Amino acid sequence: MTTSPQFQFSSAPLRAASPKFILSGLLAATASLVFAASGTAQSTTQPFSAFPVIVDGQFTSAAEWSDVTPSAFISSPGTTAVPTTLGNPLANSLLYATLAQSTPLADPALYLMYDFLPRTNPIIAPGEVFASVAFQVTLPGRPTGDRTSIAVLFAGKGASTIKGDSGVGVPPSFFDVFIDLNLDGNPDGLASAFGITGAAGFGPSSLSGIPHLLVELEVPLRIPAGFANPPSPGGPLPGGGINPNTGLYDPDPIFWGAAGGADGGPAGASFGETLQSASGGVFEINPNGSITVTPTPEPSSAALLLGGLGLFAARRRWPVAA
Repeated sequence: MTTSPQFQFSSAPLRAASPKFILSGLLAATASLVFAASGTAQSTTQPFSAFPVIVDGQFTSAAEWSDVTPSAFISSPGTTAVPTTLGNPLANSLLYATLAQSTPLADPALYLMYDFLPRTNPIIAPGEVFASVAFQVTLPGRPTGDRTSIAVLFAGKGASTIKGDSGVGVPPSFFDVFIDLNLDGNPDGLASAFGITGAAGFGPSSLSGIPHLLVELEVPLRIPAGFANPPSPGGPLPGGGINPNTGLYDPDPIFWGAAGGADGGPAGASFGETLQSASGGVFEINPNGSITVTPTPEPSSAALLLGGLGLFAARRRWPVAA
C-alpha cells in the first residue's frame, strides 16, 4: 500500500475553480494525444544549463536563464496559448525549460520559468489562484512510469502590492504553492511535500520592461540507472541515476500545460474570471542532459481539447467560494 505524504494547509481558502482551470488538467491527462497531434510544431533542444538556477520568481542575475532559448506563445482569453516564433511582437508569454543545478553539489533538476506578460496587476488577493502548471509525475512509492496527473497551484496568502522594480526580488510570503492531485482546482497539500519548489514575483523581462508575472518551478528528477550517456564526469547526469525510486519526473515525453491569472478583472476576482492559457509543450529529457521542448497545442489539438473542456464543464457545476 502506498503511503500518502502528510500535508499542511493554508488558512486562506482558495477561490473556487472555474471550468477554465480544467483546461490545464485536460492538457496533462491527454499527453499522448497532444504529442501525436503536435508533429509539425517547432522543437528546440536545450543543453544542460551552465548556470545555477535560483527559484525566487525573478531573473536573479544576468547569467541565470541566459543560455536557455524560450518557447514563445500568444496568450489570449478563452482559448489555448498559440505557439509562435520567438521575437514575434504579438508574443506575450514565454516558457523557459532546462535541466540545471542550484549549486555545484545539488542533484540536477528540471527548472521552468513562465514569463507571463498578460498579468501586470501585482495585487494578489487572499486565496486567489493566479498561476497553475499541470503535468504528470510518478508519485513516491509507485514504479517509474505509473504516472499521476497533477497541477501545481500558486495562490495568494495575503493581499499584497508586490514590488516590481528592476532587480528587486519579491518576498515569498505573498503566495502559497499547492499540489492538486485530482485536477479539480483545489489543493490537496503543499508542493514542498513532494520536493517541488515554486516561487512567483513581478519583474521585467525580454518581453517588457513593465513588471509582470514571473513564475519559477523546480521539479526533482527520477532518472533510472544506466540512462545517462555519457555519465558524469563526462556528462551532467550520473550513471547511477537520480532518485530512481523516489524522484518525480522521468525522461519520457510528457505534456505540460500552464495558465496564468491575467489582468482584466477586479483585484481578488475569482479564478475563472482572469485565468487564461499561458503555454503548452511536450518535454523529453535526453541521455546527455539536454531537454527537448515541442510547443503545443496546434489548432487541431487545441480544438479537440476545448471540445473536451466544454463536455466536461457541462457535466459539473463548480461551487462558489464563500
